[in-house]
Amino acid sequence: EIPDAALKLVDDHLQANRRIPGFGHRYHNADPRAVRLLELAEDYGCVGPHTSLALEVQEILLERKGVRMNVDGANAGILSDMGFDWRTGAGVFMIGRLPGLISHVYEEKVREPAFRKFFEIEEIQYDGEEKRILEADYRTLNGSEIWKTTNTKEPGRE
Repeated sequence: EIPDAALKLVDDHLQANRRIPGFGHRYHNADPRAVRLLELAEDYGCVGPHTSLALEVQEILLERKGVRMNVDGANAGILSDMGFDWRTGAGVFMIGRLPGLISHVYEEKVREPAFRKFFEIEEIQYDGEEKRILEADYRTLNGSEIWKTTNTKEPGRE
């Protein structure tokens, strides 16, 4: 059942010349994060039908294209097997990015002067519309009348 589903998935994507999400890595033949996650999933008994399907797809892609699962594919299979909704994958992936982001914010606050200049104001060139009607812009943000319902004052009118 899983081998047939994996074969159909790979065939359908390859025939349509579409990439399969969760497979392939820009810099590594094997994504080291995926390898480690799959090892941990095996150790903790978290390999179920979703991860098994992903591993079967990997075997077929490896044979045909030399492509392995990446961290997103490993996350998707493992999280699904653990009972998480598949849409939580991006959020879980971001958790791993937070230490780096926190470090960047810290460095900016500690090492760099506050309000430092990145460019001279004279270097900025506006290339948008020369004139536009602002009343239409603020009253219909993305097609909704957000401004009217959330603000009591209109810009420029006291």
